[in-house]
Amino acid sequence: MEPGRGCCRPRYRGAVELAFVPYEGVDSVEDLVAPLTAAEVFTEAERRHCAARPSLERWAGRLAAKRAVLASLGDRAAPLREVEVIPGPHEGEALPHLCALGHRPVVRLSGSAAATAARLHVAGVELSISHGDGMAVALAVGRPQS
Repeated sequence: MEPGRGCCRPRYRGAVELAFVPYEGVDSVEDLVAPLTAAEVFTEAERRHCAARPSLERWAGRLAAKRAVLASLGDRAAPLREVEVIPGPHEGEALPHLCALGHRPVVRLSGSAAATAARLHVAGVELSISHGDGMAVALAVGRPQS
């Protein structure tokens, strides 16, 4: 390896993490995120989005996504609210790999989660969320900077 070409700095090579959130038998969003509150876990934009079509599976999917993103960064201690999962731009007709509205989830990091991503030279995190039969699952894939 050439001197000065990354020989002394470990390089983030990306990470793939899964997170699961069961919601069967859960009665409310507050029960889902207890002992925290919904305001401590979800940003205002996330709360607006999930409240637009109320169902616990949407909230559970976002919670799973936040956990998967933090795991992909190796930072499970960061506050969940520092990972914002919002719908991306509309991409035309709904396809099987997109949500029913045709939006891919987009991740925005803030605070210590953003600092960890910057320190690791993470270019972004790709996300897939699914839910059904009382279980939400999210897959987060960290993308290294080139």
